[in-house]
Amino acid sequence: MVFMMPWEGMFLFQSPESHCLYGVMKGVPALKRVVIIDVFGKLKLAKWRLMGDKIDVMYLTQLPDPEQIVSEAPGLILMHLNGSPKITFLFSQIREIAPYIPVITVVKNEDEQLIKYVFSKGAKAVLSLPLDLPKLSYICTKELAAFYERRHGQESEKEVSPPAEKGTLANLKGRYGPSSGELVFNQLDIGVVYIGLNGKIITANKAFKKMMDLENTEIEGYTLAELATIKASPFWNTLRDMAEDCLQKESGIKNMEISLRSAQGGTIYGKVAVKSVPAENGLQAGVLATIIPCDFLKASDADMARSEKLAVAGQLAAGAVHEIKNPLTSVRGFIQLLQQELSGNPKAEYIDIIIAEIDRVNNIVNEFLKLAKPAVPKRSSCSITALFEEIRVLMESEAFLKNVIIEENFCHLPSVNIDKEQIKQVLINIIQNSFDAMPQGGRLTIHAEPLKTEKKIKIQFNDTGCGMDKETQGRIFEPFFTTKEQGTGLGLAVSQQIIESHGGQIEIDSEPGVGTTTVIFLPY
Repeated sequence: MVFMMPWEGMFLFQSPESHCLYGVMKGVPALKRVVIIDVFGKLKLAKWRLMGDKIDVMYLTQLPDPEQIVSEAPGLILMHLNGSPKITFLFSQIREIAPYIPVITVVKNEDEQLIKYVFSKGAKAVLSLPLDLPKLSYICTKELAAFYERRHGQESEKEVSPPAEKGTLANLKGRYGPSSGELVFNQLDIGVVYIGLNGKIITANKAFKKMMDLENTEIEGYTLAELATIKASPFWNTLRDMAEDCLQKESGIKNMEISLRSAQGGTIYGKVAVKSVPAENGLQAGVLATIIPCDFLKASDADMARSEKLAVAGQLAAGAVHEIKNPLTSVRGFIQLLQQELSGNPKAEYIDIIIAEIDRVNNIVNEFLKLAKPAVPKRSSCSITALFEEIRVLMESEAFLKNVIIEENFCHLPSVNIDKEQIKQVLINIIQNSFDAMPQGGRLTIHAEPLKTEKKIKIQFNDTGCGMDKETQGRIFEPFFTTKEQGTGLGLAVSQQIIESHGGQIEIDSEPGVGTTTVIFLPY
């Protein structure tokens, strides 16, 4: 049956086979279509209201197949959830198949568990019965307009491949994927939220939502006060006050310390900063807030502390080089002369001990100088495989004496542009550390492979030594920190500096009683 509606250009017809009521407008694109799923007949007024707003409506009174809904390419889905497992499951299927299509749900106010669930699945809004029809009309119109702009903008900005057959999931997912800007925005580990002049959130990245325990929830369009009813947190009021203060004073607020309850029940500490965002006409457009977690701040503080230590070490080295190294050379020379005079004397053995200790101090001074004043790498093309062949000759005898078995597994490796002697020093230092960690013998496995996507060579050392606890691992690259009786505490600090000067990274992971894994990444 087909009949003319009171408003121009709208036809209404019903399909007995599918129990669907269609309100079809002439010339309206599918992206501006609303699918209403109303198994219990609670959304009839919503249907007529939206059709009165000249919105293309598809009204379903029986549970449909989720792919059938998606194939209609709607711009919005409105569902009534009464707690029925079947309808709730349908909702989750739709969100899984087509997360790009906004969904508005209607639930009972007292069903807090269901409300929390639909928000966790990314529902755009949750309304309650009886429906506030003007509010529903406003939300649907706004969401459809935003959805249409998003999709229309993507299609006009870039040339797309020939579309798949109409209604296929491959076509829909290809067209409605996130933009590159959204992908970059959501890769940030710092929480970012942009708030408009009306107090509503314009956009927020994944890190911010995760901090607020609203991951996978669309919070755009909500005021901070409304979000406080969804996820109780004193931070909403704090952020609102900061935003209002920022807009009034037209100046930013920096480094205010906050604490948030995490989803696991713990506490997240961080610092929040807000800044006024100007529009093109020079007036205020809104407020941008950023939250930096404390683990970022601690890492930054640790890097700064390490840099300060290295700077102090450099100053000490510059002043100490002539005061220590030159006298040591003189002392060693005179001791060697005295050794000749005492030849055959029982006390001559003390001379050997003195010379050995002088050499040890000299070694410390030399390592100290390498750390404080590192040499500029003299790079040339080098084969890592050939470099290990040279190192093997140097280390084989010590490995035999210490009962250490060395296994090598090298893939075909490209040449790298490195300072051969500096990198050799690093590799020997790591191998020597593994030997020292296995006084009773053991196994050292060395594996190297190219990471083609990252343009890096990965060199991994696994030993079966005594291992280290977490506290020791946290300090392993600190200058002068050592667990060895005869160690200088400078070997790994120098090694890290050399690797980083080559644009690479060095990482260490260890477990007491199991062993240590050291990984080096070098660009090629």
